[in-house]
Amino acid sequence: MKDKIIAFYPYSHVTSTYIGTIQQMISERYFVIDYKDLRNDIFQLDDISAIYLNWIEDMMSGRDKALIETAVKCGVKVYWVFHNRVSHNKWREKECRENIVFLIRNVTDIIILSHASVQYLYEYDSNVEKSKIHYLPHQDYIGNYWAWEDKKLRSQIDQSKFVFGAIGSIRSDKNIELTIKAFKQFAYKRDSVLFIAGECNSKEYLKSLELLRGGEENVFLIPNRIPDDMMDFYVQMADVVLLPYDLHSCINSGVMLLAFTNKRTVITSNISMAEEFDDRLIYIYSYEDEAGQMPQLLEQMERAYLDGKALVREKGSRLYENMLETNSKALVQRELYKILESCSESGNKAEFIKNISKEYEDKYLWRVRYAISEAWLRDVLGGNMFIERLKDNGLEKIGIYGFGKYGKMLYEAMQKQGLQNIVVIDQNADKIHDEVTAYTLDALQEKLDVVIVTIAEADMETIKKCCCDLNEKCYVLNLKDI
Repeated sequence: MKDKIIAFYPYSHVTSTYIGTIQQMISERYFVIDYKDLRNDIFQLDDISAIYLNWIEDMMSGRDKALIETAVKCGVKVYWVFHNRVSHNKWREKECRENIVFLIRNVTDIIILSHASVQYLYEYDSNVEKSKIHYLPHQDYIGNYWAWEDKKLRSQIDQSKFVFGAIGSIRSDKNIELTIKAFKQFAYKRDSVLFIAGECNSKEYLKSLELLRGGEENVFLIPNRIPDDMMDFYVQMADVVLLPYDLHSCINSGVMLLAFTNKRTVITSNISMAEEFDDRLIYIYSYEDEAGQMPQLLEQMERAYLDGKALVREKGSRLYENMLETNSKALVQRELYKILESCSESGNKAEFIKNISKEYEDKYLWRVRYAISEAWLRDVLGGNMFIERLKDNGLEKIGIYGFGKYGKMLYEAMQKQGLQNIVVIDQNADKIHDEVTAYTLDALQEKLDVVIVTIAEADMETIKKCCCDLNEKCYVLNLKDI
C-alpha cells in the first residue's frame, strides 16, 4: 500500500526519459505529486514525506528556498540530485553556484550519479556531511527508445566509412564547434563521416555552426529534435559517439548510457561519469584548458579510427554487458528505494504547521495522475510527423486503445492523413458506433503493427502481452511516446 507521498521536480510525463524513468520508479512505491503544487500550498507539508529535486539550482526562487527550509524543520526529507557542476547557462552561473551552496547546506540528502563527482561537492563546501551523500547509478535506456529509420540520413551516409556521431541537444557546453573544427583537421576525414543530430534552440548558434561547417561534404548537421522512436537509429548509425563535454559544467552524461545501451563506445572528456567505466573500452582524454582540448580530442579520434569498425563495435558490446551489471533499471530501482527508505512521517510536522498558521485545519491526501492537455495533443498531431513516420516504416495496421476524447482525436488525425486500417480497442466496444471497427482487449484477434494507448490508467503490461501474442513485433506506445 502506498502510504507516503513524494513531491517531485520536474514533474512531467513529457519531459526527459531519465526524469520519466526515475519518477515512474518512485511512483511504484509512493504517491508522486508535482512539487509545484506543494510550492503553491506550503500547508500540504503535513501530508508529504519527501521532496525530490532535479536541476532546481538553475532556476531557484526565494519561495523555493523558504519551502526547503520549512520542509526540513517539519521533518520532511529533501533529496537533491547533483547533476551538473554548474549551470550550462554561463550567464546564470553566479546565481547557480549560490543556489548549489544553499542546497548542499540545507537539504537532508544529496544524490550523486557518479562517484567521482563528490569532489565537486567539497569544492562548494568542504564540511559537507558524508552521511547525507548517496550514490545512485544512472539507469540504462533499454526499452526506452526505438530504431525507426531516418531514410534520408541513411542514404546520405556511406557506412563503409568510419562514422562519428554527436547526438543530443546542440548547445555550446557540448562543444559542437570544437567537434566540427576537429573533424575538419582530422587526418582521415576523407574516409570518415561526422553527423551532428539534436535539437538546437538558438538560431544564432545554429547559423554559426553552419558557417563553421562550410562546404565540408562529410559533415552532416541535423538540428531537429530526435523523436523517441528514432533515437536508437541515430546512435546505431555511429561507430563511435562523440562526447567532448565542457569540464567546467558537465559531470554526468545520459547520452553515454544511451550509447552503451546501443552497444556503442564513446570518445569523451574525463567527466566524472566516464570514470565509472573501464577506460580500456572507451576513448577518454583530459585537458587543462580549452586550447589543450583540440589535440587531445583529435588523438582519441585517430585511436578509434585506427582501431577500426570491428574493434570499436566489440568494445561497445562489452560496455553493454558491463552496463547490465552496474546500471540496470532493476538495480537502480533497488538502490533508489534504499535511499528513500528513511523518508517517513514525522511527529513534529503537524504541530509545526499548526504553530505557523491559525487557518490550518484539515489535511487531505493528494493523488495526482498524469493528464495530457488537449492543446498539447492537437499540436503534436497537427505536425503530422508521428503519422508520417508510421507510414515511412510500413506500420499500417494501427490500434488505438481507449476511445475517449484523446482516442477520438488520434483516430480523426490518422484518418485525415490517409491511415484507414485502424482498429479501436475499448472495454465498451459494444457501445461504439458502427463506422469504427472496435473490440474489447479479450476479443481482439487482429495482428496489429502499432497500438497507441490513450488512457492514463491502462495496464500497459497486459496490453503488451495481448498484442504481442498476436504479433510479437507489435509496438505498444502511449501518448507521451509520440
